[in-house]
Amino acid sequence: MAMAMAMATRCSRSVCTAMASSTASMSCTSRDIVAIGDAYVKEASFTPEDVKQFVHLTGDENPIHQKAVALVPGWLTASIFPSIIGSEFPGSLYLEQSVRFKKKIYVGEGLTAKLVVKRVQGRQAVFDTQCFHDDTGEVVVEGEARALLKQGKGGKQ
Repeated sequence: MAMAMAMATRCSRSVCTAMASSTASMSCTSRDIVAIGDAYVKEASFTPEDVKQFVHLTGDENPIHQKAVALVPGWLTASIFPSIIGSEFPGSLYLEQSVRFKKKIYVGEGLTAKLVVKRVQGRQAVFDTQCFHDDTGEVVVEGEARALLKQGKGGKQ
């Protein structure tokens, strides 16, 4: 899809700790990759073509997504969350997502998605997820995500 998305921006620090050994190998858990409170942000805006492609791929023929002033499908909006995980932690697995669709978002309106690390256990991290309407600041989508983290963008393993 040709959606206008900015690169995800990390709002907090994370450090991967190397386990010193003669072979200089690294062994990390999610706590080494992320810390509670770490935040990741991505801006997005969906075009009529993005919605058309999503509707075609999913078979969602609801007319509210096909009007002149079309609503963006909720799941298209929520798709920003796994895109942040995939971009920030290449090779990670997105395991679970709960979603609440709170407000409408229309084609062309700007969004900011934010993930905040809530819990870490082993290589799994739980994130609070929210999408905010850029003009009003209102939360349009919120929920929780769980991912099995492999590494950070900087190649931390």
